[in-house]
Amino acid sequence: RRSSRVAVRRPRSPHIKATTSAINSIALKCSLEVYVVPREDLIILKIAWAKDSRSKIQERAVRNLLATDHDEDDVEHWLRELDLHDFAERWLA
Repeated sequence: RRSSRVAVRRPRSPHIKATTSAINSIALKCSLEVYVVPREDLIILKIAWAKDSRSKIQERAVRNLLATDHDEDDVEHWLRELDLHDFAERWLA
């Protein structure tokens, strides 16, 4: 059997390095390796991608994720740390 992998482009940032231990790898019976990222990290990554790409799809994903249960303080802390807070402010109101 061939092993498949799903790759996620991650921006280089202190937040990613600080939360690397929070990323879990799950091996499924079908030999597909899946990485699970905490919701807060995904929100921050999507905001960074939305800023870089100005993609409406990423912006919609950010709005949907922010509507879910997450640690708002943690997200806001890292958005300030990564200089993304001003860009993300429209979704944080």
